[in-house]
Amino acid sequence: TDLSLIFLMPVLYAGVRFGLWPSLYTVFIGLLAHNFFFTEPLYNLYVYNAHDVATLVFFIFVAVITGNMAIRLKNQIRALRLSARRNAQMHDFSRKLASALTLDDILQETAVCISLYLRLKTIILLPEPKNPQKLYVGAHHPSSGCDLNRTDWGAAEWAWKNGKQAGAGSDTLPAARWYFLPLKGPQGVIALLGVTHPGKDEEEEFVMAPSQKRMLNSFCDQAALAIDRAKMA
Repeated sequence: TDLSLIFLMPVLYAGVRFGLWPSLYTVFIGLLAHNFFFTEPLYNLYVYNAHDVATLVFFIFVAVITGNMAIRLKNQIRALRLSARRNAQMHDFSRKLASALTLDDILQETAVCISLYLRLKTIILLPEPKNPQKLYVGAHHPSSGCDLNRTDWGAAEWAWKNGKQAGAGSDTLPAARWYFLPLKGPQGVIALLGVTHPGKDEEEEFVMAPSQKRMLNSFCDQAALAIDRAKMA
């Protein structure tokens, strides 16, 4: 039994370092080594002693359980680190918006932060003062990221008029390369935020992870408040 506990150490290491399947492979290798070197008869894989059989079954059971526990612990630690990083990014974004003095500063900080934090090309569209139904580019990042085609503009205009998401990855005009989200203030939609993958191929489907969408929605809420505040100033 003491030897079985020693053989558990590489199982735990494999589970934490490499994941489930490597840990199960380590269980199999450890089981063969334990059987070959430490159970009677030695140096073969036959087991005649009932006690040794029980020990091997115990080793398999404990190794699989502890390996899974190590993997779950690793995943929890990874999730906590991701959450801490997201919270730090949101705090940094809020601080930058609070220190922005003009509408242009707010737009640029929003585009840059979302692009860097979520690793996406970002664009912000605003209504023209004399023609609120016509949109223009207020900010974008990176500098080469303003490449909307006719389908993209159609998705943006639909999102602006209906106050709903549109474009790539949505149910409305999914053929567009950009995904557009309305930024809403107390009086309605005040701007549009568009994102897409950097260097995205037109044939590639745009898909965001659920964590990215949650973070993007949080950024949009903060940006909408800041833009609305700047417009009212």
